Amino acid sequence: MVSIVTTHVSRAQNLPVAYRQDEDIFQISRNINVGFFASVVLGDYVAAILNTPRANSEWSLNLGKEIKEAGKRVDRGIGNLVSVEFAVLYHWHAALSAADDKWMESMLRQQFPDLQSLDDVTVEMFQKVMMVSGQKLMTTPPKDWTFGGLERQADGKFKDTSLAEIIKSCIEEPAHEFGAHGTPLSLKVVDIMGQLQARDVFNVCTLNE
Repeated sequence: MVSIVTTHVSRAQNLPVAYRQDEDIFQISRNINVGFFASVVLGDYVAAILNTPRANSEWSLNLGKEIKEAGKRVDRGIGNLVSVEFAVLYHWHAALSAADDKWMESMLRQQFPDLQSLDDVTVEMFQKVMMVSGQKLMTTPPKDWTFGGLERQADGKFKDTSLAEIIKSCIEEPAHEFGAHGTPLSLKVVDIMGQLQARDVFNVCTLNE
């Protein structure tokens, strides 16, 4: 964690003096959040999967612990099959709120206004939506980016009240629960793309196999 923070802070030295402090604060805060959420996943999420609390065990994965075998250091990041499992199985689409589902649907319909049903969205159509959206971001200076229908003021900033309303509504919006058919229809095509990637790119077997 310290090395990551140090790397980002050193990059800030190339920025104008007026921006260095903001950049330092942003990068350090970002990495603190990453470390915090990683500890939650490794401590609580994994513990729930393994059911260690009911076994009165305090064991948890240590994010920075050295892995050794027969006293020798084990190479890291080589042949990590877990990454395939997470990429294929651990999708969180079902937990999205209704507002998130509506936002995704609006993106699709902006590009395809004559779309009759979300069931008709193909992989090619979704890729086109992402390509158009990505190209728009790439060709627009970050200081001019906008979202959610917000408009920037003369000084380039959003209204505090508008941002506060978005944060408030997101906090109050409940997440959906997981289930066999819980993926929102607007993200059904993303699940399909994940399956195609598993078969055509990762070359892994099907769930039935």
